[in-house]
Formats: sequence, structure tokens, C-alpha cells
Amino acid sequence: MTATKPSSADISVNGNTESVAVRANFPASNPTFLLVSLTKSSAKVSIAGGSLEGGKQTVTLKKGVSLTLMNTADGTRYVLRLVSVS
Repeated sequence: MTATKPSSADISVNGNTESVAVRANFPASNPTFLLVSLTKSSAKVSIAGGSLEGGKQTVTLKKGVSLTLMNTADGTRYVLRLVSVS
């Protein structure tokens, strides 16, 4: 039996969880991030139309671990959490 690659994840942004497909922007209300890729236990996320401080292209979310990112232009904080992968 061949394991299928995960194609979507439930990701929480500031406490609001939504299902996000790989290569889709999220959250729906303010598409700030892009889900780049998934494994069973992690997700690679980038800034939609932008970059992370230090020139990194992506940041890795680990399942069940919160990660806080801040928009240095306006000080907005985003708490991201990978809830589940499917």
C-alpha cells in the first residue's frame, strides 16, 4: 500500500482554524500566508507576496506547536498552529 501525500491541513491563525490546501493562501479573511508543502507532522509556510525576516523563504510549523510571526511593517502578530494534516 502506498502512502498518499497530505494535501490539506487545518491551520489555526490567531485562534481561528480553517482547512487549507497545499499551494493555497490563508486565512480566507486576510490571505497573508501560503501553505507551501506538507508532511504528516509539519507544514512549510511562506508569506503571500512577501518574505520572512532574514531572507528565509519558508518557516516550518510543527503539529501542535504554536509559532508567532510579526508583520514588521505594522506590528501585527500572527499566532500560527498546525492542528491536523489530511
